[in-house]
Amino acid sequence: MPLLPYRRYELVSTNAPSEVEAALRAAVEPERIWRFRAATRPFEGEVGDAVFDVRRTIGYRNSFLPQIRGKISAAPEGSRIAITMRLHPLVLAFMILWLGGVGVGCISILFAELQKGGAPFKALGPAGMFIFGWVLSAGGFTFEARKASVLLASTMVARPTTDAVQPRVATDGAARRR
Repeated sequence: MPLLPYRRYELVSTNAPSEVEAALRAAVEPERIWRFRAATRPFEGEVGDAVFDVRRTIGYRNSFLPQIRGKISAAPEGSRIAITMRLHPLVLAFMILWLGGVGVGCISILFAELQKGGAPFKALGPAGMFIFGWVLSAGGFTFEARKASVLLASTMVARPTTDAVQPRVATDGAARRR
């Protein structure tokens, strides 16, 4: 599992790219900063020519709601939809600062205690804060990403590919993604 939440996968549909795009447009409303009424569609954002940038409309706050970007392309079987889910850039920046700062603090306390022959358990506080931050971001993101994945697939009448993006082993043995 990655240190910070991120998901990339592909869907396939037997519908033509224009039909998939039309179905997605019908499910996306313009993004609003303030929402005083319930959403009428499952997603908000923008749908362009064969690309989209959306997020699920929810009636509650979740800073870890995935930002969903995708590209619709023609495929022999109909359409192929490449989807990337990420945290909002400001939330990502905050989590990098939080996890980085707490991680450095934990390691600093651990080394300082080991150098002076003290008890390394003093590093448990920062370690707990690191774990809490990671579980909070990964849990909130994964909870929403699963819901959005199912909703996207049903909206576009698509299914996950059997050749989903998998880590490939490089010739030097290091794993890397497509």
